[in-house]
Amino acid sequence: LRDYDAIIASAHELVPLRVRGWVERIMGQIDEQLRAFMRGQMAVCGCLGVMYGVGMILSGTPFGLQLAIFGGLASFVPYLGLALTLLPAIALTALRHGVDGHVVGVLLTFGIAQAIEGYFLTPRIVGSKVGLNPVWIILAIMVFSSLFGFAGLLLAVPIAAVAKVLVVEAVVYYKRSPWFVEGPGDGAAS
Repeated sequence: LRDYDAIIASAHELVPLRVRGWVERIMGQIDEQLRAFMRGQMAVCGCLGVMYGVGMILSGTPFGLQLAIFGGLASFVPYLGLALTLLPAIALTALRHGVDGHVVGVLLTFGIAQAIEGYFLTPRIVGSKVGLNPVWIILAIMVFSSLFGFAGLLLAVPIAAVAKVLVVEAVVYYKRSPWFVEGPGDGAAS
């Protein structure tokens, strides 16, 4: 972190002068996309923490608020909050109340929260911040998680955001190209 600015300055000096402005513009757009992703993901984590907290408090889970805060923070990595808080919440609730409706309440809390997160929060909040359609968000998560496993799950939305910037730039470049503007040439049209 201490040398970050020096590293960026050194990398900046390696970019050829004729394309430096273009590279700076593209990198700025990518940076903005990744910042938007981070803001959106933090909003989703906050929503999950609130849903976990309300559900566990209503279910009578001991340390429900603390577990909810931890689960919300851990949810920055998809499914990690669920994985690290579900079993402790069930165990603490079962120890306090026995295996009864309280445990069912905890299961419903996590099930409903995950459904809302997966089908509404992440596609809508993160997708709107990044500027990607919710279908593309879900598709990116499915494709990257199946191709690269857990790492793909973590990187799906940021990679899709970067790809969006590059595809938009490629389309702009193509529409300005002589091939698009003037057509394929004399011999190809005949």
